[in-house]
Amino acid sequence: RMCDGHYFPMSTTEDADAKCAAFCPNAEARVFRGGGVIDDAASADGRSYSAIPNAYLYRTKLQDTCSCTGKGPLGVVSPALEYDDTLRNGDIVMTKDGPRVFQSKTGITPHPASAFVPPDDARRLSRDLKARIKELELAGSVAGGG
Repeated sequence: RMCDGHYFPMSTTEDADAKCAAFCPNAEARVFRGGGVIDDAASADGRSYSAIPNAYLYRTKLQDTCSCTGKGPLGVVSPALEYDDTLRNGDIVMTKDGPRVFQSKTGITPHPASAFVPPDDARRLSRDLKARIKELELAGSVAGGG
């Protein structure tokens, strides 16, 4: 995050810039790669992390205007599911369309919409688990969740 130098590790992937933007949509952010330590990592334009004006500023100062979420400096963004590289086949996630089971052929992000299937269409999901998901979905509807 360029406004205060806050950083987090990422796996080396081709879509690192998109992931970075997804984690921090409301602040300018850049990917720094290489080096065993962050000081030696460099951005695409060759600038080292330690050379940016706000390197490590987050350690000593919180700025209300420096936020990934636009809701204060401590806000955390949940990345879009298509960029979540922690997902494993069989994981159940909640979407705006209800629960979905992650079934990726490649595991490479961004995950296509087809990687998220309704529980009834999921491979290798037990009948009991499908029924339990349906119960939870119905309970949420009754409680006003949808």
